[in-house]
Amino acid sequence: MKIFISSTYEDLKNERREAITTVDRIGQAIAMEKFFASNHPPKDVCLKYLQDCDAVVLILGFGYGSVDKAEGISLTEIEYNTAKSLGLPVFVFQKRQTDGSWQPEETDSEKSEKLRAFKSRLDDERYRRTFSTPPKLATEIALAIPNYEKENGEIGVRLPAFTSCKDFFKPLLDNAKLFNHVYPLVGRKDFIEQLDAFVESDKRVALLCGRGGIGKSKILFEFGKQFEVKHSEWKLGFLRESIALSDNTIRQLPAQNTIVVVDDASHREDLSTLFAMAQQYSDRVKLILSCRPQWLDYVRTTLTTGGFDHREVENIHEIKELSRDELEELGKEVLGKDHRQYLEPLIQVAKDSTLVLVIGGRLIAEDKINPAMLERHSEFQRVVFDRFQDELIGKISDKLEKEFCRNILSLISALSPIKPQTEAFQECASEFLNIERFKLIDAISTLESTGTLLRRGYSLRITPDVLSDHILYNACVTRLEQPTGYAQQVFDAFGNIFPENVLFNLSELDWRITIEGKSIDLLGEAWRRIENEFREASHFQRSQILGYLERVAYFQPSRILRLVEYAIHNPSKVSGNEGWDSVYQYTHKDVLNSLPPLLKGMSFNLDYLPRCCDILWYLGKYDERETNPHLEHAIRVLSDLAGYDIYKPVEVNSLVLCAIERWLKEPD
Repeated sequence: MKIFISSTYEDLKNERREAITTVDRIGQAIAMEKFFASNHPPKDVCLKYLQDCDAVVLILGFGYGSVDKAEGISLTEIEYNTAKSLGLPVFVFQKRQTDGSWQPEETDSEKSEKLRAFKSRLDDERYRRTFSTPPKLATEIALAIPNYEKENGEIGVRLPAFTSCKDFFKPLLDNAKLFNHVYPLVGRKDFIEQLDAFVESDKRVALLCGRGGIGKSKILFEFGKQFEVKHSEWKLGFLRESIALSDNTIRQLPAQNTIVVVDDASHREDLSTLFAMAQQYSDRVKLILSCRPQWLDYVRTTLTTGGFDHREVENIHEIKELSRDELEELGKEVLGKDHRQYLEPLIQVAKDSTLVLVIGGRLIAEDKINPAMLERHSEFQRVVFDRFQDELIGKISDKLEKEFCRNILSLISALSPIKPQTEAFQECASEFLNIERFKLIDAISTLESTGTLLRRGYSLRITPDVLSDHILYNACVTRLEQPTGYAQQVFDAFGNIFPENVLFNLSELDWRITIEGKSIDLLGEAWRRIENEFREASHFQRSQILGYLERVAYFQPSRILRLVEYAIHNPSKVSGNEGWDSVYQYTHKDVLNSLPPLLKGMSFNLDYLPRCCDILWYLGKYDERETNPHLEHAIRVLSDLAGYDIYKPVEVNSLVLCAIERWLKEPD
């Protein structure tokens, strides 16, 4: 933690000495007394150091200091302005006379007036204290910085895991973009009321569920906008998508009552860590998790595994379509007066998707889509997203070729979320797209600047999610509902580098195609390659492959089951004398210990639950490890499946009981 010491110098030498000593006990004081000699102007040197700091301690005495000719204000005020522009926390300490009074000692009337004006600005600072002597200043600094961290989290984190509602949704507050959160909220107020009630209740987790494009993020945004006014005793933090939680990130939580919001929780791989953190601070941390319906059971099960009782969970009812009156209100807002005649057919076509109504209505209002398309209900939604994509690409066609934009968006939809700054992504993506690396980086930056890509911390994804789904589907499936071969190309190029992302996105698409009743096999060849690699792999490599497949078990139960059964009955024949097996001493038992998480994912498909129970029982009988320290022990997973939960379908408990009946009839 680097803290810059800002003040006038000659009149506050003793105070600066105390401030530097105190800050050095807490972190690292950055002060002019420590600077090396330089030929550059003092202002440039100070601002260079300040820009590398995490906070500022500003000490205001009775003098203003020398005035910079270029800016017409003192260096101290310039430093203050710079800190505010960088968003750094500023701790202001105003010196007072022993009787508590403050009076400028500047003989120059102009400087005296500037000092008064500067003090007036500092009086509005939230973290402001007064002092009369250097020792008292040291005491105030020693109290102020830890108190700030208790309230706001650790100082010095450049990209914190938790961010404000305003910063989290900032990319979606541009009215010029087709997709934004600027439109007034229509309906949904009951969901915000439920979230408000949850904050003040004794419940610890709230689950907000709804399919893609139904308005989950909009509800969370509107909830966050009024949060401070409604819940003054609580802090609200949105968890960034790309920041993996660890023991260190826990220190970023304010040491006060905090609501942590996780938008689209199903995309996170660290839910268990998050839940453990919430349990560690059960007296002051609550969670709000949003997800799509197909992930609701997974999130609930992970909560149960994480030690949450179902009575601590507020299950907010699933977000459904807007009512007829609400659709009319929103449609009128989007279409405007000149296109109201299309309101009725637009409602008829978009009734199951708020997003289609908003984007489709706006495209009609801007004469970018033919209203005659409304007559062909089955095609309208597809055309809306096609036009939406074309509109986004059209905004940057003067900078990037349209075909190149489509290619890069297709790739991002398959790899999402991407971390464009990583060497591996840049190298592989530029080779796949057959372009130079600097052109790739420039293209991604351009797409982000136009709002096509949404940044969450270090990662980027196409926004909204349903547009990404649409782009990936079009890349992988022809209009005649035949595979294009793109899924296999992406898997071949990136399967060994980003296996989890590629498999998750393609498996989810394959699952959506299946539940729509279409007989399109996107992953047949890719899965044959996975199975062949698994057969030839060492114990360590098998454990790695199984780890990559955890998140896709729900979508690919039949294929996962085949691999699980092969792993049980066919130990690796690859010698463990070389490579990772020998280094980490991996054995067949380690491979078997990797199977329960996959079986847990498969078990959400009730057709596979009985077989999952049998395999878990088989694995658990021969697993000599203690169950408590190992969350993914087969018996623990089986116990979670058997456990009663008020929101769990009774059929789950029934199927587990049937499995137990079978085992009791076995001779052994």
